[in-house]
Amino acid sequence: MSTLADRIREQRRVEIKIDDITLYASRATDAQAIGYVQNATPDLDVISKHVDGWLGVKEKDFIEYGSDELIEFDHEVFILGIGDRVDWIKPCIEKIFLEPWERLQQKIITEKKSMPGTTMSSSEKTSKVRKK
Repeated sequence: MSTLADRIREQRRVEIKIDDITLYASRATDAQAIGYVQNATPDLDVISKHVDGWLGVKEKDFIEYGSDELIEFDHEVFILGIGDRVDWIKPCIEKIFLEPWERLQQKIITEKKSMPGTTMSSSEKTSKVRKK
């Protein structure tokens, strides 16, 4: 039987498909997304906090002239290797941060529309979220 906590964690799971590999991660929560914006957190730091597995990664994905041997996920190897895999950064940041950020912005717009007498534009409201 799944607990509520398990269901919340499962809801946050994302798969990031890049060519023949799949990276597994958790998406940023609303609070994390706001924090990343406020602190101007570098993409690699965001990615390293969220990716926790992979499928189809080979030694040669990280080592020039490496073998075709599949390797088990190792967070340290991921951290060391991701910096040289700039082709992995954009797809990772889209799934981990940008999609949740866009969802959060939509929540803010919806909240603004439901507040009678509000005259603040959505961009002003989003700006305030970033400054909090």
